[in-house]
Amino acid sequence: MSSVAAHGVETILSVPGVAADHLYREGSAKASFWEAVFGSSLRAKSRTHVSGLEDGTRVFDVPLLKAEHEILRSAGAWMAEQGLDATCFEAAALLAAGKLRARLIGLQARGTSEASFELRIEPRGAEVVVDPAVPGAFRSWFGAEGSRLARETLIPFGFTPHSA
Repeated sequence: MSSVAAHGVETILSVPGVAADHLYREGSAKASFWEAVFGSSLRAKSRTHVSGLEDGTRVFDVPLLKAEHEILRSAGAWMAEQGLDATCFEAAALLAAGKLRARLIGLQARGTSEASFELRIEPRGAEVVVDPAVPGAFRSWFGAEGSRLARETLIPFGFTPHSA
């Protein structure tokens, strides 16, 4: 997958892995009859958004819900523990300001039955300026905390990183 997301935002960290079927199956993208009738958006926030690219590739944007909070909290705590490291300080400041987000994105090429997934840490918008050294801080964080994060948060959620 490209390091630039479909909306033009540079990916800070990309962790490939496997997503459980229940996270992205076709039916999760459709509103129920009652949601359509009454206009409920409550469940829509927890439903996978499925879209397509011009070449026929399907894109799955899986909401991380509570897992996103835990991922960003873990990164922020680890960055803060690194003390005076300028890069970690910059990363921690971006996290504390709410300028970063975690996403689970899958791509399924036309004519294939399986999608490839990756967990991404990225800016919340194109206007967020990220120091070029910040991705290195996130790679260090995931190298140090990835196994614990996978065991406690990601795998129970339904995403298994290849590195776990």
